[in-house]
Amino acid sequence: MSSKALEKVSDYIVMEIPSGQVVIRLRPDLAPKAAERIQTLALQGFYDNLAFHRVIEGFMAQGGDPTGTGMHGSDLPDLPAEFTQNEHFKRGTIGMARTSDPHSANSQFFIMFEPAPHLDGQYTIVGEVIQGMEHVDKIKRGKGGSGMVTDPDRILKMRPATEKEEKELWSAWESVKPEAHSLLENCQFGKAVKLLADKVAGPLDAFCTNVRIYADD
Repeated sequence: MSSKALEKVSDYIVMEIPSGQVVIRLRPDLAPKAAERIQTLALQGFYDNLAFHRVIEGFMAQGGDPTGTGMHGSDLPDLPAEFTQNEHFKRGTIGMARTSDPHSANSQFFIMFEPAPHLDGQYTIVGEVIQGMEHVDKIKRGKGGSGMVTDPDRILKMRPATEKEEKELWSAWESVKPEAHSLLENCQFGKAVKLLADKVAGPLDAFCTNVRIYADD
């Protein structure tokens, strides 16, 4: 695994939907503010149980509005446009939804079913689906030109990829930190190493394994 992949591990998001697990890679290199927003809201659990309220066959699935109407977002401020011509809207691309105001993206996002060149340079590209696009394809479609969905599919859970392992690693470290510091201060390096090996190595290995699963795509 490259150092570049390690640097980007925090940008992997796991989204659980009724048809299965979807892994998203955020693109802070293209849209740092939007990527940070998705990561922040996912960590807060904001997206859990929110609907894919607007889904158009052959185009995209849109979600991220707590009211399910497409008219609202989070309590955080709207984001400035981060448009690019260096990447294109293709199958699996994730864009930030907005109104006619280019600087109105907030929490809503959409996942492309098919390429849409007319969106290039007009909407912020925040990420891409790297695993589970077959599950996205099963999201319930809407009707009519608006694509609004009756009884829509919902995001069951959406979190940063390493959240569970990160918490367990941090908890393991906190549990041994006072003793480890004491041993090190008294130059008992062998005992300190053994303590860390016994108590922290397992959670650390689990964390690193999880990192490899998402970073080595």
